[in-house]
Amino acid sequence: MHAVPDVDRAPGRTKASVPLWRRVVPVLAISVMVMSAIYATVPFTFAGVVECRQHGLAGATPAPGTPAGIIIGDIDQRCAEAGNSRMAMAASTAVLAAVVGLAGAFAPTTAEVEARRAGGPKGGNRASSDVRPPSAVVPA
Repeated sequence: MHAVPDVDRAPGRTKASVPLWRRVVPVLAISVMVMSAIYATVPFTFAGVVECRQHGLAGATPAPGTPAGIIIGDIDQRCAEAGNSRMAMAASTAVLAAVVGLAGAFAPTTAEVEARRAGGPKGGNRASSDVRPPSAVVPA
């Protein structure tokens, strides 16, 4: 595999190394998204006695032989509600992790920010702070 030269780079400039956090944040975000998908699809126990089985995005149903109780009420409805709640929590977590991962992947490094500040705007229409504009010069 051959390295592709960077065409935007000025001659003689070296590319700044990528900081560790810029590589770690997207990996952590992907792992959080995977864990949230697992959380949404594993079986769970509701109210300590009702075992519910998650069926992907179709919702949850109680396991066969689960006793119905007076306090819990309709176990089919309660399992479905708890399963939908788990899916909503997992989806919210995955979306938040994706946003953080993308922000971390594309955030400028300190070196890039400093290079932009030193270079100024592309048009060159910005005077340095020690030069007065011609209108402010008083003839002697």
